[in-house]
Amino acid sequence: VARAADSNALVAPIAGTVLVWKVENGATVSARESVAVMEAMKMESAIDAHRGGKLLQKVAAGTYVPAGTVIAEITSGD
Repeated sequence: VARAADSNALVAPIAGTVLVWKVENGATVSARESVAVMEAMKMESAIDAHRGGKLLQKVAAGTYVPAGTVIAEITSGD
């Protein structure tokens, strides 16, 4: 399981299931934009981009991940 290693990493703040990606893989996102929804114990939580850039998904929707798992990377797009 991947863990946060650099500032590009978007990590799961909670243990749970990535229900849905709200943006396409490879899309350009803005800081604080809602990019995914996770579910834990029947409660949904929006996951926001921590920075702007190109979002590269690392896990598929429907995947259960532990807290701290890298679910995507947001690169500068260079």
